[in-house]
Amino acid sequence: MLYMVVLTAAFLFQIFHDGYIAHFLFLLTVFFPPVSLLMSLLVHRGTGIALRAHPGECLRGEEGSWLLEIRNPGGIPLHRLKLQLNRENLLTGDRDAQGIRLEGLARGGTRSLSFPTGDCGRIRLRVRRAGLADLSGLFVLPLRLPDPAEALVLPAPREPEALLEQILGEHSSGKGSRSPGAGEDWELRDYRPGDRLHHIHWKLSGKRDQLVVRELQKSGQPLVLAYGHRGERGKLNRTLERVRGLSEALLLRGISHRIAGISKEGTMVEKLVEDRSALKEFWQEALGLYAPPEAEDELRTSSFDAPVYTVEPGGEES
Repeated sequence: MLYMVVLTAAFLFQIFHDGYIAHFLFLLTVFFPPVSLLMSLLVHRGTGIALRAHPGECLRGEEGSWLLEIRNPGGIPLHRLKLQLNRENLLTGDRDAQGIRLEGLARGGTRSLSFPTGDCGRIRLRVRRAGLADLSGLFVLPLRLPDPAEALVLPAPREPEALLEQILGEHSSGKGSRSPGAGEDWELRDYRPGDRLHHIHWKLSGKRDQLVVRELQKSGQPLVLAYGHRGERGKLNRTLERVRGLSEALLLRGISHRIAGISKEGTMVEKLVEDRSALKEFWQEALGLYAPPEAEDELRTSSFDAPVYTVEPGGEES
């Protein structure tokens, strides 16, 4: 708009003043935009943007942010950088868009952009449009779009004590085994925090001068932690927090298990968890699968050939 006012003024000045100054100002005004555009293409060559999550994962409710990195090797201050960002929670399906305008960037730099962490999920941020104004501010030079960035909003572990006690009791007594003769053979191992006192082999512990635990040898499939992979967001968050707390408690005691997120149609995601790396892989997959908000029906777990423990959301705490 400002350029059109200047161009009109230069044109009128040339009409009413027949002199070289009027012609010079008019020609300068006419050729300024293309010259400015050409100079911008030269001095801003190599300018680009990159996007990454920092940190790559956080707990629900904690602060999460993206880092937008602007590369400007030429060192000429960028007149105006405009971005259109799209954000999506792959678990809940929530989406939003945000426009960003940055000015006065000299040699680039990094800008921090926060994102909401009220719900668990895998958050994906994508730059839909990126444009850099030329030196005159009249034209917008398109920039190459960076690769999308993702971050995990993990459930904060919350251990369901009653269910954990039930699992530990049945696991130690051999009820978790489906094989014939389960409970007849015993094995000895070192004591782990959380083992019950009546499982300690006191006589052998006295000989070895360290605590030794006696437990039943079990064969068959590992136990299954099942939860509904859908439902109201608050309940789903609490369910995931209890699943994580229970899974970590079992890993601490050396108990391998499977986690199964079950939808109305059947199992959506299932993973054998034998260590923390496997548990991390499970969250990477499970938090990226869309969970419909409709209420969950009764879980169908009859297809599992192993003891199944259903994890419920628990109380109404946030």
